[in-house]
Amino acid sequence: MTTTDEPPTRNLPHPGWPHRPLLTPELAIRARTIGIRDDYSWPYGPNISRESRVALLDWAQAYGLRLSPRGRCLHWLTKGQCSVRVCTLKPHHVGWMDHVTGWLRGGKPAVLIAQPYGLGASDITSLHDLAQRHSELEVHIDTTGWYGARTVFVQVWRQPPTPAEPAAEPVSADIGTRPTAPTADAGDPPPFWRELI
Repeated sequence: MTTTDEPPTRNLPHPGWPHRPLLTPELAIRARTIGIRDDYSWPYGPNISRESRVALLDWAQAYGLRLSPRGRCLHWLTKGQCSVRVCTLKPHHVGWMDHVTGWLRGGKPAVLIAQPYGLGASDITSLHDLAQRHSELEVHIDTTGWYGARTVFVQVWRQPPTPAEPAAEPVSADIGTRPTAPTADAGDPPPFWRELI
């Protein structure tokens, strides 16, 4: 049996391996400005990918956001806290709520991010209904997220996004804030939805 000083070969980088560092001093400083204390405080996704970390930092800093350790559900976003047992036991109880993170601006809940691997018709309907019920929320969907792995970037904003760079446009008027009447027949889904169904 031979021993080496090298760690075992793996497909995914590990934060503790010096020959595959994920956190440079510059990234560590930037991470602290958005509420990530150490190498083990990253949300899932950026915890194993330097590229995802850089994308997350760029996004959060552009919007002036800090990661919230409690931001995991819509109750947190709309009420500032959550005491609903189903949310604390299983925060991803809605199909589109995968890889969820909550973000603060000015110490208050600003945006809930979900990065599912895809959206089905029921997910689109759920997001549409959410925008209909809560006129104070803006829902944006695109593919510019930092999770990677070809996920969809679902942003549910309580405070309108005001970045240094332009925000992602709502996918359709029906999904954004204060939805307008559909231009197609009432029974037809908007054109963007048809692509996802």
